[in-house]
Amino acid sequence: TGNRAIGNTSGFEVENSSNVVLRGNQATGNTAGILVFVLPGLPRTTTDHVLVEGNVVSRNNRPNPFPPDSDEELGLVPTGSGILDIAGDDVTFRHNIVVGNDSVGIAIVASPFAGLDPRVEPNPNPDRTRVVENVILRNGLHPDQVRAGDRAADIVYDGSGTENCFARNVFKTDFPDGITKQFPCT
Repeated sequence: TGNRAIGNTSGFEVENSSNVVLRGNQATGNTAGILVFVLPGLPRTTTDHVLVEGNVVSRNNRPNPFPPDSDEELGLVPTGSGILDIAGDDVTFRHNIVVGNDSVGIAIVASPFAGLDPRVEPNPNPDRTRVVENVILRNGLHPDQVRAGDRAADIVYDGSGTENCFARNVFKTDFPDGITKQFPCT
C-alpha cells in the first residue's frame, strides 16, 4: 500500500502467491505497471485471491530490456503494459486509473509458459477475474509490434479461462472489439 514504482521493467509483481492486496500504489515509467501471473519453476504453482485496487498505472512505456526470445520471462511482456493478469485465479481489478500505456491498459490472458512446468496445469488460464469500476483510457495507441501486435486496446481479453467478467469500467477500446460485452459481471 502507498508505494511508487518508477523506471523498472516490472513496476509491481504478484507471482505464484495467494491472498495479496495491492492497493493505493503508483506505477509510472516502467515497461509494465502491474503483473499478476503464474511462473514455472517456483515452489508454489498458482496465483490466486488477489485484489488490485485504487492504483494509478500510467505511461508505463519504458522499452523492454529483454529480447522476446530470451530465457527471461519478462522478455514476453509488451512495452507499454498497464496491468496484466496472466493465468491468475480469483483476481479483482477495482477502482484503478490506468492511462497512457502504449500497448494495453488491462489484459486478461492465458499463460505463455504452459508446458514449462509439469506441476502447473497444462494450459494455465485465468479464472474468475473481475474487472470492475476502473478508468482505463488512452491505452494501446502505440503498441509494441513484436510482443503485442494488433492486440492493443484499453482492455484486452483472449477469451481463455472461465467466469472472467467486466462491469462499470470507463474505457473506449477493447480487443477483440466488443469482448467486454460478451462477459458481463452479474
